[in-house]
Amino acid sequence: MIRELIVETVKKGYHILYNGEPKKVVGNINEYLQTHIHEKSSIYIFSELLNMTDEELNILISK
Repeated sequence: MIRELIVETVKKGYHILYNGEPKKVVGNINEYLQTHIHEKSSIYIFSELLNMTDEELNILISK
């Protein structure tokens, strides 16, 4: 179920999950993260999440 939610969020044009909120990024994601995001932020890149197994995703969301 979480994988389907991620896919739908990506289809809507979002690239990252930043402090629990989906966010669209213009340009290179890594450059954006280096210049706009603080170290204490909770950040997940949706394309990386889709490469995780269902077990890994379940562990991640249970934290």
